[in-house]
Amino acid sequence: MKRVMFLLGTASVAALGTRMARADDATPAPSATSDLSYDDAAVHYSAPAGWVRVPTPPPEDGQALAGFAKQFGPNDVRQISLTIKPDDSTLDGIDRNHEVDMRSSGDGSVFINKRTLTTLANGMPAWWLAASFGEAFKATRLYEWVVTDTRRSIVLAYGGRDGYFEEKEAQAALSTLSVVVYPGRP
Repeated sequence: MKRVMFLLGTASVAALGTRMARADDATPAPSATSDLSYDDAAVHYSAPAGWVRVPTPPPEDGQALAGFAKQFGPNDVRQISLTIKPDDSTLDGIDRNHEVDMRSSGDGSVFINKRTLTTLANGMPAWWLAASFGEAFKATRLYEWVVTDTRRSIVLAYGGRDGYFEEKEAQAALSTLSVVVYPGRP
């Protein structure tokens, strides 16, 4: 994974870097159930009402699979990004690798403020992370679900300028994430 990056403009989205599966990896294609939803064989997420889906390029290194943005004020644009990449590591292994990648990419100013093992609403084990990076007026806050479907790592992130929102807002916006064991996997 690469460093968190932002697309400019009011429809910006934090694109957590990933290397998406090649066609031969048999990763299911998402269904287009709604502009605010992402669905595949093991992952479901619906962004809150009022958010806008941000077009994402075809999956390749450094791209989010799905992104959403909302402008809350003149200097308050928040983003949600969903990244999925092939990885059959344990949940702990995926979390450790994700943290190392976050810290080692970019300028090294990433600080993990919180790391809690918990569960998604549907009972799937997941890590809840709070991170910050940047300095002063460019500081960014990021909250993430890190989870696995036993075949892929899944990261759903909520980010924006530090000081403009609280953790409970991020939790509410990401609360519809549902992940199950990849079909056909034990």
